[in-house]
Amino acid sequence: MEVPKPRPPAGAWDTLFLEDTCYLKESPGLVGVISKTWHEPDDEWDDEPDFVPGHIATENDMNSLLETGQPPRHFAIFEPLTPSDGSILVHESEVKVVDRSLAFGDVVKRNLKSPISGTVISVSTEVSVQHSFQITSEPSVIVTGIPEAELYLAHGWSNGDLVIYKGCWIGVVEEIVDEVVIRLENGSFVVPEDSAELEIPVLNRGEEAAVRSISSSARGDGVGVTDPPGGSRPSGFSRRTGTVPAPAFLSPGFTVATSKANIRRGRWLYGAYNPNVPPTGVVVAVKTTKLGVRWLRQNSMVTGRFIPVERPSTWLELEEVLPKLKRFCRSTGGFVGLDGAPYTASGGATGGGTLQVGDRVRFKDLPSAAAKYPGVLNISRSEAMGFDINTFGIVSTLTRVRVLWQDMTETVDNARDLKPYLNVDEQEVWPGEIVMLKLDHGDSPESLGSPNQGTVPSPANAPVKDKVGVVQRVNPRNRVASVKWFKNPVIEFSGDCVTPGFKSGELGDESEDVSVYEVMDLETLSVRRGDFVTISPDYDASPGSGIAAAPAGSGAGRNAHGQIHPLRLEDIGRTRLGGAGVLDSVLVNALDNNLLMNLSAALGASSDPQLQGVGRQLNQIPFNSTAQYPQRSPMPQNSSQPRTPYEEAYLAQPIDWLGEVVDMGVDGLVTVRLGALDVPRDIRVSIDRLFIVFNDDMDFDDISDEEIGDLDDDQSFGEELDSGSDWSTIANSQTAFGVCPRTLITENVCYEGDERLGNREEEDWPTDDVMEVDGNSSADIDTSVNDGVQMTMLEHGMETDRMEVVGKGTELAKDVTTRTSLQQAPFPPNNTPAPEAFSIPGTSEQPARFAILDTPVPSDHAFVKKCCATSPEPTFLRRMHKEHQILSTSLPDGIIARGWESRLDLLRVLIIGPMNTPYELAPFFFDFYFPDIFPQSPPIVHFHSWTGGVGRINPNLYEDGKVCLSLLGTWHAEQKNEAWSARGSTVLQVLVSLMGLVLVREPYYNEAGFGVFAGADEVSLASALYSEKAYILSRGFVKHVLETPMSGFEEEIKWLYLPHQKGGLNLLEEVIGSTKGVVKRSESEESRAGERVVEAAVARGGVGNITPGALILLKRNLQTLERIMERASRCL
Repeated sequence: MEVPKPRPPAGAWDTLFLEDTCYLKESPGLVGVISKTWHEPDDEWDDEPDFVPGHIATENDMNSLLETGQPPRHFAIFEPLTPSDGSILVHESEVKVVDRSLAFGDVVKRNLKSPISGTVISVSTEVSVQHSFQITSEPSVIVTGIPEAELYLAHGWSNGDLVIYKGCWIGVVEEIVDEVVIRLENGSFVVPEDSAELEIPVLNRGEEAAVRSISSSARGDGVGVTDPPGGSRPSGFSRRTGTVPAPAFLSPGFTVATSKANIRRGRWLYGAYNPNVPPTGVVVAVKTTKLGVRWLRQNSMVTGRFIPVERPSTWLELEEVLPKLKRFCRSTGGFVGLDGAPYTASGGATGGGTLQVGDRVRFKDLPSAAAKYPGVLNISRSEAMGFDINTFGIVSTLTRVRVLWQDMTETVDNARDLKPYLNVDEQEVWPGEIVMLKLDHGDSPESLGSPNQGTVPSPANAPVKDKVGVVQRVNPRNRVASVKWFKNPVIEFSGDCVTPGFKSGELGDESEDVSVYEVMDLETLSVRRGDFVTISPDYDASPGSGIAAAPAGSGAGRNAHGQIHPLRLEDIGRTRLGGAGVLDSVLVNALDNNLLMNLSAALGASSDPQLQGVGRQLNQIPFNSTAQYPQRSPMPQNSSQPRTPYEEAYLAQPIDWLGEVVDMGVDGLVTVRLGALDVPRDIRVSIDRLFIVFNDDMDFDDISDEEIGDLDDDQSFGEELDSGSDWSTIANSQTAFGVCPRTLITENVCYEGDERLGNREEEDWPTDDVMEVDGNSSADIDTSVNDGVQMTMLEHGMETDRMEVVGKGTELAKDVTTRTSLQQAPFPPNNTPAPEAFSIPGTSEQPARFAILDTPVPSDHAFVKKCCATSPEPTFLRRMHKEHQILSTSLPDGIIARGWESRLDLLRVLIIGPMNTPYELAPFFFDFYFPDIFPQSPPIVHFHSWTGGVGRINPNLYEDGKVCLSLLGTWHAEQKNEAWSARGSTVLQVLVSLMGLVLVREPYYNEAGFGVFAGADEVSLASALYSEKAYILSRGFVKHVLETPMSGFEEEIKWLYLPHQKGGLNLLEEVIGSTKGVVKRSESEESRAGERVVEAAVARGGVGNITPGALILLKRNLQTLERIMERASRCL
């Protein structure tokens, strides 16, 4: 009989994060790292994971892990660092965190429920090491207290290294091929044919001793292999019994095993193949032979004439290219030391955040280290057959960080005492960020001053052009930021993008407190610590260059003339072209001509066809006189000297145009570290001059076919690959360079009998050819009527919230059950009213839920300009008739739809926000377009968003109108029956999904990957803040439709919201009353004392108390709503 498993102990325990270094509490000597957590989704999962349960994990927990690839809540995968111990599914209470992997630029909190966050500005790590080899006559010694700045990884190259080729091409290392030398039992040295087939043998103590004797007998002088402290974590699965996969990067000191064939076909450096010698040995040398590099772009920020250089090959033979390849020195240690003082030597900037337990390292200065630290061995090459075997294994680490908090205080903490802030709220801002004041959502941008001639009118959600500033400090509890504004910034917009030519100007002296909901950090103007940027060159303005001279007296380090802001890739792709296919005149006037010509040449040399097209457009501009750059000619001018080859024009020039952002000053200046120089140095520049080329968050979704093809077409490398190599698979995979599918949010709509419509057999839904269009036919769809209807919005297993859908004409929507497989809301408090659909009382004056209008299609319909077939196919007409028939009889309460006789392919739908959610009583408009191939493909849906740049009102509803649902094909469908089905899906199903799955009580959990947090205490604050934002924005939606009624719904909006309408509902009065209640509750004495309600909303309206920053916007909306009510009452 199976012994019952103990349950987790009462009380709290630490949340675990990826790469945490821990030990098992019951076995303190068993040290390892966390490789998978319950709250950090990871798509890298093997089909047959090799792990065992800990003391708490049950069989059900193991099965859940096997089925989903994700540990159950509060569980994690613990990987011991010794190969003989397998991975363990542990509960968070079973391990003790001894160190946490934090990096420079990470955002952290002391507690995930705390509103304040901070940025890591300095990292310092001390380690304990043990030599990978040992002299038998001397005991193995662990040396402690060694700063990371004195060490470097034994494997010279790492994935993610930033490289510069020929002084101009920027790339990121993403694959590394090594040549490994191993020493066998008989003292022979061999380079195996395929180092990817090397594995780590699992040895007992006696076998470990035998390994040491193998090494010592071959050397003949008593040097053996130290029992490794674990080595790097293995990946994948072993090919042989008694072995585990080797780490991604080997280094001297690892004991490895492989097949005899791999040894026999290898390259022998000393000795010869002997079939009687086991294919097990010790790594004595590792040499990197090839690098797989993703090339980002050629630097176009040059002085003088731009010279296009051919894009390098994806695969580089390291020996051949090393003289032309420069590696960027990252600032892993941060901007300043732990004491807050600037680094006095460049080595201090690399002092932390990189090394972990199990890594193999070398000393930068081994002779000095041997003299400084007793126990550090320095084994000469002569004792090791000419190989440098002085590598050391990391036994333990202690990481300390300096954190700059949002309120501008700084502290020094142990990394293990802080929590990574992974799911950052989009309203968060930090000191030093450039922000812009947004328009009040729904206001007209034209009221904010006359636009400059030649510009495109700003959209309704555009920021205020003359309100650009720098965040000085933040009060995160109140959601209020203190900002200093630039006095005369120059900024223009093309659509929602900042056009080139942005100039910040001089920063004002006075600070202003604003709500964080009122400001936005445009991606175009934002940089973060750790971003890699190119820096536009200094230049002197000249007449006709289009750049106005700035007044004298600019501060040191500032660009005296106000530098241009270079185009980013995303801006280039969306920049508006005007006139005869050239850029608007405002762009030409804002940019220096030389830079435009350089940019045109650089884009023309790009491998991306779209960027090439933009380059051709730029080339059509009639350039005027050039600006006077300080000339640094890329070509030698002295004819008596040999001319530099055209391809190497930039090779000899200093790389002072590429840097890493290390600090964001509250004076508006950004500190950039020039890490590609022989001696790195810092410069301070305005953000106007920076162009982001790479950061660790980039996933390369826009990888071009040419770049993928390079992996296949490189015959010189491909011929050397074994058929079992992972490289051939990577070459043909879009995930080769970090492109990962997003986590799914899916919805299922079930009709009577708990049967999902999409699950019907194909023959159960009439085909278009046989579908009856007679009004008396129901096409075998059950349209029985029930008076009392409940729609289950979210299921939680034992407990289910049910949304009431009460009213007439809801035949097909009766007993609709809506499920979500990954997104589940938490258990509501006992006193929380359940969400319910808005119910319209049955009156004779009630507008029709569905109607076909004979009026023209509104000009503001998102798809009015879509082509409409003059003679639609009969199958299309029959299906649209059937959809209209279903909508006319089966729309549930809270949904009103309108079509047009002249355009049967268009539809406009109003959904009233469900009660007891942040969206209650707010209007949500969706425009539908049915393409000619409908229903073979789903309808295309556009959401009308009026958020004013504050952000999405819901994770599934984007500001640009995108609606993310698997049913619409705009989200990944995990199963076939979750996607659109021509026979089984209907428009009604889409509408019910929007109401029941999107407009929910706690929309925070709709965000991709956030469903795992449902009900978790760690995110209660984050969920409450998201609901707070949704509530504010939805009140703004009410204001917008009353000020700017939606065409086709003018009378319906009046009937629903305004007073004194015949049989009308006067919802505006109810909206104002509930909003006043939220304001009063939030302004109460206990709320001001900081006792905010962060649990799930317990009051009507879907929110509890809200922050002072949110109150600023809510009260503004409330005042507008009251004025509208007053005008409406006065008019009538």
